Amino acid sequence: MFNSIHFKINFIFLVALFSVGLMSFFSSSGDSQREYHLAAIQAPYIKQVLHNRSNPRAMEIALKNLHVILIQGSEKHEVLNPKNKVKLHRRNLPFGLYSLESDKKYLYIYFKKLDKLVKLEKRPFPFQNTLRFILLLLVGILITMYLLLMRSLKPLKKIQTELETYALTQKHINIRSSRKDEIAKLSNAFQDAIDQNRALLNARTLFMRNILHELNTPITKGRLITAMSTEYTKELDSVFNSLERNINEMAEVEKITSHQYNLDIKEYPIIEIIDHACDLLLLEKSVEHAIGAEKMRCDFSMMSIVFKNLIDNALKHGKSLNIYLEKENIVFSNKGSALSQPLKYYTQAFIQEESHSSGLGLGLYICDKILKQQYYHLNYHYKDETHFFSLETQISQ
Repeated sequence: MFNSIHFKINFIFLVALFSVGLMSFFSSSGDSQREYHLAAIQAPYIKQVLHNRSNPRAMEIALKNLHVILIQGSEKHEVLNPKNKVKLHRRNLPFGLYSLESDKKYLYIYFKKLDKLVKLEKRPFPFQNTLRFILLLLVGILITMYLLLMRSLKPLKKIQTELETYALTQKHINIRSSRKDEIAKLSNAFQDAIDQNRALLNARTLFMRNILHELNTPITKGRLITAMSTEYTKELDSVFNSLERNINEMAEVEKITSHQYNLDIKEYPIIEIIDHACDLLLLEKSVEHAIGAEKMRCDFSMMSIVFKNLIDNALKHGKSLNIYLEKENIVFSNKGSALSQPLKYYTQAFIQEESHSSGLGLGLYICDKILKQQYYHLNYHYKDETHFFSLETQISQ
């Protein structure tokens, strides 16, 4: 956002300066044209003065009043020398009685029939200096406006950087401003929204942790009572296991969505992650796999939850689970009936197949969230009555 605004301001500023430059250029070229026309208007009066040869003193005073200097002798010869003509801009006036030439400092008028050469010093016209002053003032105003505008937009860069940091890390930021302009109001509004969102997030986290803790207490008591009773032991134990599993799933979701878990990314042997996932499922033995000494970069605890959920789904809703490597992907395959919906449907919270009523339908949702946090991707395809869930990852020997 900020870069786009910055580019537009620079573009407008350059266009404005270019326009002022064009005005200045045409103004200066117009000055040269006006000087020629003014000299052409003066020429008949100068010619009339030069005709008055009887009174040289009067002619000298008249020329002086017209700001004209009569050139004679060697200087006249030097100016009219054909070799010097190339240095001057020469124009023949329509009457053919005299010619007009110019260099950087003087305008020269040569009267052919009188064989007289005069020069007029170039002087700025009254409005010429005013126009230049206006142009310089306009350039100054443009530069000042540009600097003030860029200074006022500078806080936008900080706001953008801080908001990007907040979106990625959920760390506390402070973009509140004590200024009174519109950008400060925008910054303070963002800060109010962030503070409110953080307060809601903290309240939700506290509520979830408290309620999960309170739910675990009666389950523990129920298990103790079940252990001391011989009637309905198996049924009650199954109920408590189901409740405990659902609570654990909710705890995992709370941990992931609260963004208060700091990932510890390192290289771990894949077989250790599989064994830990089996321990979480309280399996008596490890599942079948074809994994050797390969390692993967991940957060061990979170990736163990991913493996646990994929293994749990395979054992509940299929058979012949196998875990193996295919190129750089870790594949979980098992026999079973095809899913009725695409994978994206099941990575939503509380979604599961109608035929599978156990659990809260959070398994694949949790897997998808964890993998995205660690920049992995979950793929799925079904072939020959077999499900294939694969993790796109980087394997190292």
